[in-house]
Order: sequence, then structure tokens, then C-alpha cells
Amino acid sequence: MATNTAKKKGIHFAWFVLVGVLLMMGLCRGGINSGMGLFFQPISADMHIGVGEVAMMSSISALVTMFWSPFAGRLLDKFDIRIVTIVGVIVQAGCFAALSLVDAVWGFYALAALMAFGSVFVTQLVGPMMINRWFKDKNGLAMGIMMSFVAICSAVLSPVVSSIIASSGWRMGYIVLGVLALVVVIPAALFLFRTPEQKNTLPLGATEEDAKAQAADPAAA
Repeated sequence: MATNTAKKKGIHFAWFVLVGVLLMMGLCRGGINSGMGLFFQPISADMHIGVGEVAMMSSISALVTMFWSPFAGRLLDKFDIRIVTIVGVIVQAGCFAALSLVDAVWGFYALAALMAFGSVFVTQLVGPMMINRWFKDKNGLAMGIMMSFVAICSAVLSPVVSSIIASSGWRMGYIVLGVLALVVVIPAALFLFRTPEQKNTLPLGATEEDAKAQAADPAAA
């Protein structure tokens, strides 16, 4: 199918993709991942277990992430990016919300391990991949905006979640942040996550020659 190389007035679709990436990374990485530590002390006090025992869930999640990442990367080339993203956020945010139901320390460990399988996609792999696919030009700018937005979301959401924990308990904190990620990221992935090939257009800054070179050697993209 021929790629549409005609210049169109208006905002390039790459910027809409970036909005979706920002929402995903802001909530899943800046919100959920960065907010994990906010729950350790409240859980420790409520369940009468050591903070270190609770914090072990972060170490377990990091170990799973380390071993799973090489295999997870291969899936991005085999499945529709929307499916990968939606499954990833359902696993990560769903497990995060499910932490509100835990009554024993082993439950935190089990859900933290499972959560990491989805977190790898929505906090590490999908965002940079989408930016690299869509931004031949202004790639560094897009990456910088993404990482800055993660930091902003972490700075904004941390006090909000802390306030929820203080007023309604740590279980409600898990539910609110997990459900928020689900209801925002899933629609964003459905409507905004497309590859240039799916949109029949070129990445921002790409030329027809670039498209021909990519078609001749996809590995060079």
C-alpha cells in the first residue's frame, strides 16, 4: 500500500501519539511505579509487619522486570501495539488496585511479581518505541517531554495519593490510582496508538526517500 506523503495542514498525528504516551507514562510510571513507596509505612503500621518486609515487593518486582524485559521486547514486533499496551496496563494497574485486597505479606509479593509483567511494557518499552517510530525529527524533544512529564506527574500525584491514604486508608489509595490508570490509559491506547504504517502516513520529519529505504530494509528503521 502506498504511503501517503502529501503534506497536510494541521497537527501531525505524531503529536497525538505523544499525548497518549504522556498519559500512559505519567500514570503508570510517574503515578504507580513512583508511588509504590508511599504505601509501605501505612501497610506496616496497619498490618503490624516490618517496613522492610513490605518494601521487599519492590525488589521482587525489579527482579521480574530484569528477567522479563528481553522477552517482552520481542512481543512488540509480533502484536498490535494497542493490544500490548492495553494488556500491559490491565496487568499492571489491575494488580496495583488488587493490592487493596491483600491481607498477608505473601499477597503483596505475588501481585508485585505479576504486576511487573505488565509494567515492563507501559513504563519502559512502549513509550520510547512509539516516539522512535513517529519522530524522525524532534525525537530528542519528544523524549525529553516524555521524561519531564513523568517527573511532573510523580510530583503532582504523590501528595494527592498521600492525602487519600491519610484520609481514607492505604487500600483506597491503591484503588484510586489503579482505576485512574485503567480508565485513562486504555482509551488513550485505543484511539491514539497507531504505527505510521497503520495510519498510512510518514513519521514527523520523514521523507518519501526515507519510506522507500525503510521498505527496502525494515531493520534499518
